Amino acid sequence: MDSVPYEARGLKLCFDGYVNGVPSGRLHTAFEPTTFVFSALMPLIHYIDDLLDQTMHTQRFEDRRALLEHRAPALAKRTAEGWEDAVCAPGKLATFLVRINFRQNASWQGEVVWIEKKRSCFFRSALELLRMIDDVLLEQDGTVAE
Repeated sequence: MDSVPYEARGLKLCFDGYVNGVPSGRLHTAFEPTTFVFSALMPLIHYIDDLLDQTMHTQRFEDRRALLEHRAPALAKRTAEGWEDAVCAPGKLATFLVRINFRQNASWQGEVVWIEKKRSCFFRSALELLRMIDDVLLEQDGTVAE
């Protein structure tokens, strides 16, 4: 996609549940007019990776290796005036703004902001990002009344 504003490149991850180590919630992005709802990590990871492939705002450093052929689902096209910030209700447990700046060594590098606490940290891999989010969810899960 042509000239995507930096502000529109953020992914808002709203976590609403965390049961037995399995998070659930919503992903909001300016690249998609609809919200992606997830109830496990792997669909979320696949969705984000496919989104990055199709929007090309962070190009893959190397080709993806796979045992099977992979086809990403087509995304709805956004118009030039459609780059507004992704508006969404915050997650019941936590809300994060994730900016993936690079995709090197078959992983993601960027910055994550924990919106409720106004804390940010850079991550060097998707695994490191997921561990940071998991630490917050583990802490928050015990403090939120259902």
